[in-house]
Amino acid sequence: MYEAKGVEVIIRENPLIIVILTPIMKRAHGQSFSKDIVFVDSSGSCDQMNTCVTFMYAASKIGAVPLACILHTAQTESNYTLAFSALKEYLGTNGFGGLGYPLLFMTDDSASERNALSSVYPSSRLLLCLFHLAQALWRWLWASENHILNEDRKPIMNMFRSIIYSSCIEEAESQYDIMLKESRCKTYPQLLSHIASIWERRTEWCLCLRKE
Repeated sequence: MYEAKGVEVIIRENPLIIVILTPIMKRAHGQSFSKDIVFVDSSGSCDQMNTCVTFMYAASKIGAVPLACILHTAQTESNYTLAFSALKEYLGTNGFGGLGYPLLFMTDDSASERNALSSVYPSSRLLLCLFHLAQALWRWLWASENHILNEDRKPIMNMFRSIIYSSCIEEAESQYDIMLKESRCKTYPQLLSHIASIWERRTEWCLCLRKE
């Protein structure tokens, strides 16, 4: 029934992976915008079998356009690798605007997903989604094991946002230095260590370092 409607369904077993490409998805792969930047997002435990659903979207003038829907059994690096490989094998050089891979992938900070993308699409650059980055830090600030006082959470978040949205690298470095020396932050060694680990990856999320 799916195939009769022009839907491509690629199935791999052990582990179970299902790649779904609808007519609009296949058509989108033939457009030049699909090679520029692709957003990848997963939702886990979507049914009693703990199935994960991973979507790929391209950015276009009319908004997000779907490129693929992948169902897989776990959010592990090996499963992601098999899933992305199945998609790549089917599309070949016809995918992503005829390039075979997108120039950029935008993801959350899932190591298993990002490692798999790097393995399957080594020529693509990986960036971190700012929404997910800020969301992850906000959750870290609220985690009871990190012992951040309630009245300190919002000021700390605002300082980090100043780094994210700096207009140039000099400003970003200055804002980072200010955050490290700020008296409120200095009371939390665990915070300084966490922020330092995020700063090491600044080329993936700092806006002034990815203007191109």
